[in-house]
Amino acid sequence: MGEGAPVALGFYGGLFCGECVAIAFILHGYSTKAEAVTAGVFVGLVFWPLQAVSTKRGWFERPDPSPPGTPGLRPLRTTSDLGLRLFVWCGAASVALAAYSLLDGTGSAVVDAVLIGTMLPLTFLHWRELRRRKRKGG
Repeated sequence: MGEGAPVALGFYGGLFCGECVAIAFILHGYSTKAEAVTAGVFVGLVFWPLQAVSTKRGWFERPDPSPPGTPGLRPLRTTSDLGLRLFVWCGAASVALAAYSLLDGTGSAVVDAVLIGTMLPLTFLHWRELRRRKRKGG
C-alpha cells in the first residue's frame, strides 16, 4: 500500500461521514442548512485522521487476517472481535433510538425507517460473524 493510501481513505471516509451527518441534520429538521454543514465539516475533520491512523496501524483488524485485500474493502472476517462488538452495540443502539423516534413521532419517519432498514441487517451480519467465531473457537 502506498504512503498516501490511508490519508486518502481517511479523507474520503470523512467526506462521506460528514455528508451523512449534514443530510441527517437537515432531514430531521434539527438545524438550519448552515449549521448542518458546519456539523458535517466538523465530523468529517474529526473522522479523517481517525480513519487514516486506524487504517495505517491496522486497528480493528485481526492479528492474522487470512485473506489479504485493500484496506477499505477487506471482508468482515478480517475485522477484530472488538471492532465487531463495537459495531453490534452501536448498531443496536441506532436501531433502538430510530425505533423510539419513529414511535414517538419526534423525528422524520422516512429517515428513521431508512436507518432501521439499513442498520438492522448490518448489525445482524456483524452479530452473526461474532457468533460464528465463538462456535469455531476463534
